[in-house]
Formats: sequence, C-alpha cells, structure tokens
Amino acid sequence: MIYLRRANSGDAEFLAWVTLAASRSHLPRGLWGVIIGADEAGCLDYLTRLAVAEPRSLYHYSSYVVAEIDGERASALCGFKPRDGGWAIAGEAMSNVQRDLGWTEAQAAASYQRVAGAWAACMPPEAGADFVVENVATKPEYRRRG
Repeated sequence: MIYLRRANSGDAEFLAWVTLAASRSHLPRGLWGVIIGADEAGCLDYLTRLAVAEPRSLYHYSSYVVAEIDGERASALCGFKPRDGGWAIAGEAMSNVQRDLGWTEAQAAASYQRVAGAWAACMPPEAGADFVVENVATKPEYRRRG
C-alpha cells in the first residue's frame, strides 16, 4: 500500500539521500557534490543537517512529502513557493550548516567558486512561478513498478 505524508525531522537522513540522488540523476556526481566538495558520507551529513537547519528553506524537511510503500520510505519530493524566499533562504540555511560544520571562509569561498559556473548556467531568472517541485527521487528498489 502506498501512503503519502508530510516529512518530519525523523526523515532528515532519508531526505538527505533524496536531495543528493536527485542532484545526481543518472550521473555519479551532482551539484551537491560540487557545492560540498566531500565524499558521499560528507555530502549526506551536510544535507541531513540542512534538512533540519534554520531558517527553514526549501531543503527543510517541512518542504517535503514522503511516499511510503508498506511502511518503508520509498520516495520523496519537495515543493516550495519562490515568493517565500526560495534560494535566498536556502543560502542562509547553507551558511548556518557550514558554520556548524566549522567551515572556514576559505572553504566557503572555494565552494562558491566550484559552483559559480553551474549557478550561472543552470539557474534561470525568476520565472514568476507560483510553486516549484524540486528534489524528486525514489529508492532503486521501488522504481519501475508502474
């Protein structure tokens, strides 16, 4: 049986996996790997923290819906209203995570340098959308079931 529910703080590790997997798509490395500059465990730690970080951003657990199959987390996605702050609030939450992880100013600057080209190429100007769906991923064992 499929059950949809709002995510909660106990889902933070799963949502970190969803966010990382969604950024990779079919590739071994995605945008979060570039931003964070760490191995998978480091990326998952960062994203788990981001899922519970303040201020509440589009990456906060409260922005996600989780799909469970027979009581197991199978998939999730986040949705947000850009007019509520979107990327600006995400940047604040990311800065707070970086501070909590003890990132130096040099590490934060290196992260920004690594991702600057992607931001310019991949982030469209404000399109006036009322709602955005982001970070959609399903565990491999639950894919292709119709």
